[in-house]
Amino acid sequence: MSFKKLVGKLHLWLGLASGLVVFVVSITGCILAFEHEIKSITLPFLYITTPAEKQAMLPPSKLIEISEKAMNGTKASSVYYYETGKSAVVRFISKEPKTVYNVYINPYTGNILKVWNTEEDFFRIILNGHFNLWIPRPVGSYIVSYATLIFSILLLTGIILWWPKNLKKSNTDKSFKIKWNAKWRRVNYDLHNVPGFYIFFIALTLALTGMMFGVEWFNNSIYRIASLGHTKAERIEPISDTLNICAYNKEKTLDHLWLQISAEHENTSSISFSNPADAAKPIVVTINPSPGTYYQAYSRYFDQYTGKEFIGKNLYNGHAEELKLERFLHNLSYDIHVGEIAGLPGKILAFAASFICASLPVSGFIIWLGRKKKEKKNSNKIKTHVII
Repeated sequence: MSFKKLVGKLHLWLGLASGLVVFVVSITGCILAFEHEIKSITLPFLYITTPAEKQAMLPPSKLIEISEKAMNGTKASSVYYYETGKSAVVRFISKEPKTVYNVYINPYTGNILKVWNTEEDFFRIILNGHFNLWIPRPVGSYIVSYATLIFSILLLTGIILWWPKNLKKSNTDKSFKIKWNAKWRRVNYDLHNVPGFYIFFIALTLALTGMMFGVEWFNNSIYRIASLGHTKAERIEPISDTLNICAYNKEKTLDHLWLQISAEHENTSSISFSNPADAAKPIVVTINPSPGTYYQAYSRYFDQYTGKEFIGKNLYNGHAEELKLERFLHNLSYDIHVGEIAGLPGKILAFAASFICASLPVSGFIIWLGRKKKEKKNSNKIKTHVII
């Protein structure tokens, strides 16, 4: 068996094994490409009218107090402040069953704009399909991750099969152009090969960045390459000093940090403050300086009693260089994966590539069916000839 035939067999069986998963992941990826743009039109509570006069925003303690009353005393988990013109969000997370509620609130007036169960969000439902096929996450994410790995191999084998034997015009025309006036089977064949070639690098990038979130050994390998051979540092979350609990004033500490961090980052995309769930937890402040992307985001940890910042080796915050790299790679992978890294043109490319990726298992399956029917027809002809 020749090398190209062997590659063809591998391409066929891997495609049949992963096709349905690739189709679901790609179609959901298409829908998610313009999530923020669609939400900006369909969800008016995401935005507020900024006061004409320069009015101070309410501190986290006040937003938490208002929101917890609306949630019948449930403890808030975090507060998010966004850029000018956007509502603040107070988040509530219940563990059993895990449910996330967002309370959208005007940070200047304290008016509640919306209490929203995010599990009912259309895009959250689509995201669950994209990540884990709407089945339990441990199983679903595993299937998606390794189907994505298989898809990466399919892209590589597809390029080998696509590659013309020589560069004569007749061959290059077949490889680079779709023959629209041909029979539908030939058009389908061209739709599998030609667009697949044009989006090869984009599709491979989407697949590899997607694997960063589900294939641990791949994620670790990328980190080792980026860090020139180092392994990931152990994450150490600092512990608040409970000896200071007697003098504890959560509201005062949280509001003091809010004033401090807000003054340090006046023009930033978002700043979030965690509301410690227990006595030992720190306050985690996450800062994202760039709207639309996450690769520059980082976290800082503070003692919930004294407000003192924890700075040290291996802390998962902005002051540990090895963990800054880990967070940077993780966030950059996400920004590249959704096309955010290149703004609107990047999203359009991600959408188009995802749509073509969704079409490849369909057109490939049709090619396979056609060949099976042809083989069966030829086999019947041979049998008939032998009988005669």
